[in-house]
Amino acid sequence: MVTRDHSAAIHITLPIEDLIEIVELEIRDLVQYDCFEFTSEQNNNQIIYGTPQQHKCKYRINIGGKLFGRVALSRKTPFAEPEVNLIESALGALIIHLNNAAEYQASLGETEISQLRVDNALLTGS
Repeated sequence: MVTRDHSAAIHITLPIEDLIEIVELEIRDLVQYDCFEFTSEQNNNQIIYGTPQQHKCKYRINIGGKLFGRVALSRKTPFAEPEVNLIESALGALIIHLNNAAEYQASLGETEISQLRVDNALLTGS
């Protein structure tokens, strides 16, 4: 579990799953939706918060010219253009952290990644 201070947490977090959780919390603070979905192209991992609905905003997350993953937000009612702009701004601002985490994780083994999760849990008190 991450703290409510998402901006501070994003700077000390490297495990991809934890960063996705922070991204989801950041966007939830900006726009109301029923479901957040992230699908990783690296390891076919899927993270879903909520229940998918009819109206969706879908995004491709490209890092280093390669498809890193896909994000979809959905709800029962259509998204307004100002909401879409907020979502896109939040995703764009956070891509650099995903890039840094992906590069760092590529250089680590699973044991080291697990230790990062433990260290982060100790720092955030979760």
